[in-house]
Amino acid sequence: MQMEQELERLRQQGVYTSGGIDHPSYSGAVNSGIVAFEIEYGHWVEEQNKQVCELRNALNTYITDVGLRILVDTGMNHYFDLFQLKATAAKADVFYLMNGMWKTSAERFFLWIGGFRPSELLKVLGPQLDPLTDQQIMDVYNLKQSCEQAEETLTQGMEKLQQILAESVAQGLFSEGVQ
Repeated sequence: MQMEQELERLRQQGVYTSGGIDHPSYSGAVNSGIVAFEIEYGHWVEEQNKQVCELRNALNTYITDVGLRILVDTGMNHYFDLFQLKATAAKADVFYLMNGMWKTSAERFFLWIGGFRPSELLKVLGPQLDPLTDQQIMDVYNLKQSCEQAEETLTQGMEKLQQILAESVAQGLFSEGVQ
């Protein structure tokens, strides 16, 4: 409820801070469809946590097949609700939804580890953007280049971090084995 009041206050001021459940980071004009999505997604996550607890409790206690089926069906319907929320949000701002800013930092991290790259989104959307002016074509090209450059920098940083961690572990194991 407090989150909804804060979002309403920001909406009245004409500025809205967004960026996912755990990390507000974007300031810009209010998009009421995205504000509604974030509020509803927050409620969805709360309900999801409750349902997971109910399923865990059901597995740790005796429950009939019918009772378990009801819990599973409820969970499936809950995900159907999420897909409906996403469909509505996509109509308001598909880029917001696709870039995953509504996700937690951990979820965005796993998207990256799993191979999601913003430049791939641009490759998929590119053919759908026609017809474009020459300036728009250049802007899309520059955006794609910037994305790829930033992705390469992040990838190199991740590789360096992995190398440092591997060397640290190897040195730690080696020094422990010597002593």
